Amino acid sequence: MKNKLAGLLLASSVMVPTAFAGVADDLSNGLSLDVVLQNAIAAGGTVESATFEMVQLAPERAGDVVVMAIAACADAVCERSVAQSAISAGADPVAVTAATAAPRRFSRPSGMSRRDLQRARHAQRVTERRTRPSARTTPLASYY
Repeated sequence: MKNKLAGLLLASSVMVPTAFAGVADDLSNGLSLDVVLQNAIAAGGTVESATFEMVQLAPERAGDVVVMAIAACADAVCERSVAQSAISAGADPVAVTAATAAPRRFSRPSGMSRRDLQRARHAQRVTERRTRPSARTTPLASYY
């Protein structure tokens, strides 16, 4: 665990000087946090390095930065590394933990109507019911 954290710190410290000016300029121009995060990622940075930079520049908004960065993550590994990079940048661990536990709003994919989403969920439930073993198909020996 310590080796992974040390590697993350080393990687983020190497990447910080390349995009640090862009994030600093965006924050000083008063752009919203999600726009700053998108610009940092578009400039070639990762979500973790952008989180590290943003927390270093605006530690009072660390919770909001973490929530925005987690929303941009694709998986749980990215979420954990975002939290670790925020803490290593100097954010309060309690605030970061609270931000990672914040409920997330998931919306339907763009272009999908509410009815299509309901149909997809229904099809998924039907498939789950069909693949679940029932008492009629399992041998009686498994119950003893």
